[in-house]
Amino acid sequence: MSDGSERQLIEQLRAGQRDALERMIAENQQMVSRLVARLIGWSDDREDLVQEVFLLALRGAKKFRGDSKLSTWLTRITINVCRSHQRTRLIRKTFWKRLIAGQNEEQLSEVDASTSTRQQDRIRQVTRAVQRLKSTYREVVVLHYLEGMPAEDVQHVLGISRNMVEVRLHRARKMLEDMLKEST
Repeated sequence: MSDGSERQLIEQLRAGQRDALERMIAENQQMVSRLVARLIGWSDDREDLVQEVFLLALRGAKKFRGDSKLSTWLTRITINVCRSHQRTRLIRKTFWKRLIAGQNEEQLSEVDASTSTRQQDRIRQVTRAVQRLKSTYREVVVLHYLEGMPAEDVQHVLGISRNMVEVRLHRARKMLEDMLKEST
């Protein structure tokens, strides 16, 4: 794509023209999809992440200064989306492992016939504990840990400050930890 046609595409994106979005996607989808696949592997989330990249590009088009090529900018967005996705997966996985294992890493490596039953019991305990949380705490736990929503999105969905999201998550984790200690 020539510099002139790229600038024109960016201006059309800034103006919210649908055909500009379709053109940007058509010209860059293969590259973005390939990059996502290479960064996160061939997971079921790949197509959702590709869509998120283009959605973020559309939202951020007005802020794009044009200091780099459009493909470079999309690559940067793709990397950030994939990093965020990986962090979210890791946080969610770590959170559930800790709760299910009762914060004991040695239990995670135990492999015997009763492990499956103990894990199922622990999952039921965690589910009941989350349900017992006050709605303000349950909402942030469900949105952040179970739905994988970044704290920034939770903030917007719930109409509270980012700091309040973090405070509620911290308090909810402490409450869950206390409830789960009582049940063991």
